[in-house]
Amino acid sequence: MAELSTSEEIRLSGATSTFFRLISLDRAWTAVGRRSGLDADDVSTLSSVVSQMQDLVGRAVEAAYEVVTLAEKAEPPAELQDPALLGPDVSEVFQTLLNRDGGVLGIAQQAYDTLRSTFEQEIAELGGQMEVLRAGGHIEADLSRRFLCGLAKSLMAAGGVTVWVPPHGHAVASIAAGAAIYKANRC
Repeated sequence: MAELSTSEEIRLSGATSTFFRLISLDRAWTAVGRRSGLDADDVSTLSSVVSQMQDLVGRAVEAAYEVVTLAEKAEPPAELQDPALLGPDVSEVFQTLLNRDGGVLGIAQQAYDTLRSTFEQEIAELGGQMEVLRAGGHIEADLSRRFLCGLAKSLMAAGGVTVWVPPHGHAVASIAAGAAIYKANRC
């Protein structure tokens, strides 16, 4: 496994933070956007959240590409050396994907392809849902399952680039979050 340079580590960190920021905003969007009886202040706040999410959806595609590039450079192994590091549930999901999708690079490439092919529709859907709210309607307020599955794989791949190199904690967090999203959406 090749060591990442300082700038590459920072790029990986930036990609991961983009994914986590989008997930964080999606959680708030989903929790609040589904409520009935939203007032004008709620709708205004959600409009700002949706604007940020639309930007982050596009940036997630760029971040996923960074993960592909860094996975190519790092050449991480396709077998978990210490499955206990991730815990049994997370380890099982991650190792299954490593085996099925061709290692970390395969997971990263599939995630990038999914995000790239769905991001325009996600941006439009967010805008459409916001228009329904502005008109006083009710929505489900969520990113699509397909996009979330791509995001989950991107998170796992980002963690997978460095999970074999201490400190493991940050990589484990990305893999665990990705596995949780992956399982919750029945990807």
